[in-house]
Amino acid sequence: MSNRADFAVAVAVLAFGILLIVFAQQLELPPARDPLGPKALPTGTGIVIAAVGAGVAIRRWRGWRGDALVTPEGTEDDEGPGVRPGSARRAFSIWATALLYLISLPWLGYLLATPVFVFMVLKLMNWSRAIPRAAVSGGFTVAMYVLFHHLLNVPVPLGILTDFMRAVGLS
Repeated sequence: MSNRADFAVAVAVLAFGILLIVFAQQLELPPARDPLGPKALPTGTGIVIAAVGAGVAIRRWRGWRGDALVTPEGTEDDEGPGVRPGSARRAFSIWATALLYLISLPWLGYLLATPVFVFMVLKLMNWSRAIPRAAVSGGFTVAMYVLFHHLLNVPVPLGILTDFMRAVGLS
């Protein structure tokens, strides 16, 4: 990807992080017992996203020419022609997948939407073998569901599985 394209993507990420911080500060929520309060997570996330965007933008602005992928001479590039680990196509594909995941989460629920999301992201990251990808997707989904829903008592959207999960006593 060219320096200009990298710079443009970095500025967009920086802007997204700043917007996240601004919107988090505008949340009007009742006081919480937690000393950090409910604004801490979106604010912290916005700070990290903005910092990463600013870092990449500064590196590109200065003309940094580091290569995201170094292939030794005489070996084949397993990523395929034109697809690099830091490519805009891959980044935007993952962002689009994440957006579809967020849109489908209330309807499909965590247990159905998350394994599909993780599976697709791993595919975009070039995990070529489907069985390990499926195992990691399913294992991650179940582990996070048990952690958040059962151990931390954080409500998890169940979507179309709500009635079924209540009927079997897992909700």
